[in-house]
Amino acid sequence: QKPILAWLGGDEGSRDSALEMMECAGEDGLGDLGADEQRARAVEYITSIVRPYLCVAEGVLQGCGKPLLDMLQANTAEEASAALQGCALDAADVASRLNVMGKDKVLKQKAQFLKDHIAQQLAAGDAAWVERFLVCVTGQRALKAGTKINLLPSHDTLCHAHTCSNCINIPTTHETPPLEETDQRKRFIRNLEITMAETGYSTG
Repeated sequence: QKPILAWLGGDEGSRDSALEMMECAGEDGLGDLGADEQRARAVEYITSIVRPYLCVAEGVLQGCGKPLLDMLQANTAEEASAALQGCALDAADVASRLNVMGKDKVLKQKAQFLKDHIAQQLAAGDAAWVERFLVCVTGQRALKAGTKINLLPSHDTLCHAHTCSNCINIPTTHETPPLEETDQRKRFIRNLEITMAETGYSTG
């Protein structure tokens, strides 16, 4: 969130980057607002990110520190998020957070591939794959209330995730020669797993 904070701190040169980051995170209509309204939206956006941490700090100061701090250890982040936010991993919920940006047909198809794969993993009782995906795109193992994941079209050959704005660029170029849908699905998931592996995240 550095460009947004820099802009709010007086660096006008960061304004365009800040607005682009906010739009990527789902803050629509910023270009139609005046400068003061844009700044007000930026303050609201930053506050929405910081608020959960302020709630945790308030709880610690009020004396519930030890149990809460134990919950916030890295290996129990999902449980902590569920306790603080009420958002357990659920296939329908995760799918509803995936926001396809644009009308590209290939992007929509791959978004459905992703939703189907998430549902299959959770139905099999394996949340690890979904956690790795969430860490790759959002930096967290569990979804916070209100978090959206934006799927953006890309002409690159690999997926690229941006945790600062909860978005991921997905290749939309057609395969040559064209692949059957089953092969397209397998190649996309394998492509995505390469990106996920680059985060260095392990569920062990």
